[in-house]
Amino acid sequence: MVSRDPAASLEGDPQSLWIDPNGPPQFEPLDGSVSVDVAVVGGGIAGLTTATLCKQAGKTVAVIEADRVGEGVTGHSTAKVTAAHGLVYDELASTVGEERARGYAEANAAAVECVADLIDVHDIDCSFERLDAYTYTQSADDRSAIEAEVRTAKRLGLAANFAEEVPVPVETEGGVRFPDQAQFDPMRYLQGLAADLPGEGSSVFERTKATDLETALQRISPLPTPGSSSRGCTQSDRTCSPHALRRLPRRCVTSPAVPMTIARRARIRPETGPAC
Repeated sequence: MVSRDPAASLEGDPQSLWIDPNGPPQFEPLDGSVSVDVAVVGGGIAGLTTATLCKQAGKTVAVIEADRVGEGVTGHSTAKVTAAHGLVYDELASTVGEERARGYAEANAAAVECVADLIDVHDIDCSFERLDAYTYTQSADDRSAIEAEVRTAKRLGLAANFAEEVPVPVETEGGVRFPDQAQFDPMRYLQGLAADLPGEGSSVFERTKATDLETALQRISPLPTPGSSSRGCTQSDRTCSPHALRRLPRRCVTSPAVPMTIARRARIRPETGPAC
């Protein structure tokens, strides 16, 4: 973790606790042409975890990051690794049904263990620590919503329980407790994955921007090197729902609105002109 004076961070622009502003880029921009099985757009937790799993599955991978690895959403996150996301499960079960809600719950629980396993396999020193996660209320009027969330989360297979007392420095009216979740240094996690990814036909490219996806040709265009190209059979684009890509403008496929990963056929080639 980068150490800073807490008082100094209150002045001027807000700074991430995890990002070292003086750290040099780890990886060069794309220069020339590469051919891979999987092209991953974005070097955050979704992109690099996906890329690592693809390489473990025997695929060659190119990660294309517009800026520097981890300096988008992941580098400005709260650094928690958890299946707890507010009071989401009761709402999901009531709106999309328990079968889909259970799939979401299982995926989130599996993701926590996936991150833990990758940290162990790649021997990443990222201050990973198992802790309980809480969603709590300070209003007695919301206690029933907390209780409903606990009941639904249990039905969906999660180890949730109601906490009368929550370890925070304010008065509460109870909360949902998810045991055995985690926290970590997200930048060290990403740097560990990124360091192990290159080789055997796989690469990481920083300062390389994907600017276009054409649904007919499935094309992604990297910048800023007009003479370079990268071709892959799959493009991984981080997206918040299976339908999110349809809502994005054609030249805005790198929009960072993105907790889940989908993959689709893609061919990457150079493009000139302004980025999205």
